[in-house]
Amino acid sequence: KMSKWFFLSLLAIVLILSLRFLTFSHLPLEGRDNCDSNTILSNLSGTWDLNRIDNFSGLKIFLENENTSQYSFILNRLVPELLSRSQILRINFCNDEITISYNIFRKWIQYNFSFLNDSNIKSSNVDYITGQAKFNSDRIKGSFNLQGVDIEQEIYLDGGELIRSVNIKNRDTGKIKFYYRKYE
Repeated sequence: KMSKWFFLSLLAIVLILSLRFLTFSHLPLEGRDNCDSNTILSNLSGTWDLNRIDNFSGLKIFLENENTSQYSFILNRLVPELLSRSQILRINFCNDEITISYNIFRKWIQYNFSFLNDSNIKSSNVDYITGQAKFNSDRIKGSFNLQGVDIEQEIYLDGGELIRSVNIKNRDTGKIKFYYRKYE
């Protein structure tokens, strides 16, 4: 006869493993550590785990474009919890190119740009993301159009955490900050 505590423990383990399985996806092949030479070294380089999200409600305009605004209350509460500790951000420096990859659940967004001359980003899915990015002393700034939504993004280190700050242009929803810790 199973006790109530054993059943609750088993249920918790099954839920956690199910969420991990549903949100897991391998890193894309592009941008792996098989680079011949790095032109620069940066503390931003590496793989990072999402630790927490502040002001996820700032994505209201993106939710409206995805026709999910009627679920915004649930999404603003639930999605940050599901994304935390399941989103991976990878920044790879190779020759004169910087490749940035991150997932939203199982969907990967990946783009790269040259930090020497051309700051236009190159992405395997041009219809999904276009824009420009610049690297300047351990700080990456970008201006993007992500499925019709204009976004400014900044990636930098603060106290050992990597912060990806996203601002939806022409909106007063405030910045969304994604806090990452180094993947060990």
